[in-house]
Amino acid sequence: MTFDRRRKLIITIVSFAIGYFIMKPFFSKLFEPDVNAEISKALVRMNKKLPRLLDKVTYADSISLTSDREVTSYMSLIGVDEKNVSVDMINNEIRPGIIKSVKDSESLMPLKEVGVTFIYDFYDMNKVLFLSITVTPEMYKDEDRSLIRFNTDK
Repeated sequence: MTFDRRRKLIITIVSFAIGYFIMKPFFSKLFEPDVNAEISKALVRMNKKLPRLLDKVTYADSISLTSDREVTSYMSLIGVDEKNVSVDMINNEIRPGIIKSVKDSESLMPLKEVGVTFIYDFYDMNKVLFLSITVTPEMYKDEDRSLIRFNTDK
């Protein structure tokens, strides 16, 4: 192989490699499925089953995609006034139950596989938001007790 042919071959290979690494992010975005569109389709199917009574006092009202890979479930508590709910009950019963439910749920598996954050907003019998519990991907893989918020906008 002559020097000029070898040089052209090396330039071609290097140019291709540089072009590949420069263009790869653009093409991967172009052909990557829209995760939020897929999540929205799943939520439409889930919302067809709602509202639904989950237990004696909890209604699942609706579910929506509130931001990128963030799903919010709106829950109503029947006959419960926010003043009657103790922090101990939330920390010892409600929160661990929600995390366990997300961890164990087969129906949420497609959402968990793409790293969705689940938010559970609880409204009392007066339709007042009084509690929001966030379950991040790290939490349904490994429990973390830090993301619990009370509504303090009063």
